[in-house]
Amino acid sequence: MTDINKIFKIKKDNTQFNNPERQSIEATEDYSVKKVLNTQEGTIDKAPSNGKDITNKDYVDAQIAGENHWDDDGTYLHPYHSDRGLTIAGNVGIGTTSPTALLHLGAGTATNPPLKLTSGTNLTTPEAGSIEYDGCKVYVTNVATQRAIDRTSDVLLETITVEDTTTETTLWTGVMPANSLCAGNVFKFHANGLISSDSAGDLITIRVKVGGVTKATLVGAAKKLDNDHFHIDAVATQRTIGSTGSRAIHIDMLIDETEYTVSDVATIDTTADMDVTITAQWNNEDAGDILELYQAFMEYKN
Repeated sequence: MTDINKIFKIKKDNTQFNNPERQSIEATEDYSVKKVLNTQEGTIDKAPSNGKDITNKDYVDAQIAGENHWDDDGTYLHPYHSDRGLTIAGNVGIGTTSPTALLHLGAGTATNPPLKLTSGTNLTTPEAGSIEYDGCKVYVTNVATQRAIDRTSDVLLETITVEDTTTETTLWTGVMPANSLCAGNVFKFHANGLISSDSAGDLITIRVKVGGVTKATLVGAAKKLDNDHFHIDAVATQRTIGSTGSRAIHIDMLIDETEYTVSDVATIDTTADMDVTITAQWNNEDAGDILELYQAFMEYKN
């Protein structure tokens, strides 16, 4: 079993060994023990002399027949016919020395992911099982149609309570940084919880904001509330991007039997912060005025 790191696009300055202490590192590890290196053209079973790297271009060229030699681009050694791909029988491990799958990736770190796609052009004719990234969306083709992957984020993991205060309080934030959207992005968010009030004169106001600007406001009815439910559902399509970006929005807000709906096309500056926030504010500071937010999350549909 051969680790792909050891025979494909190998960093030259990581594989040189000029003394016995370096003979067990990276690409030379298996070779130094087994004295054998399997290649497409056969087996290299000759031990290199001291100071001679087994992945050195001159050495490998001399051992592999035909055009299947290695090129030197100044930084890496890689197969001459890179467009022909690399064929390996058995399991391949990248970042792991004991692969248990045909392709087994090691664990990522806080600064280095286990897998990263470079943006490119999607297939003209979709192929079942393919995964693609066009710079805006990640696509998976299950049978014959490319589908963007749905992602969920900013999931609320605790109950947020607003009581006995007239201060406008942030309940939840869906993080949406500047320049993070593409034209055609669709996203949704949901929030729900319970509200109780001390008297009919104690009113709750719920606001939805984008980038700190209020886009929807709902004031509860003048009635005493007793663990009555509220929920917010919103969906938006980013039509265009830029400082005068266009976004179609629909927001449904409900407190008990009082409902407020917004359907509009808004101007959203996508080059600036676009965080979506939900706030709540009581008009009176009474001990019986309590709002509890139980759930909230954002869904990016593509």
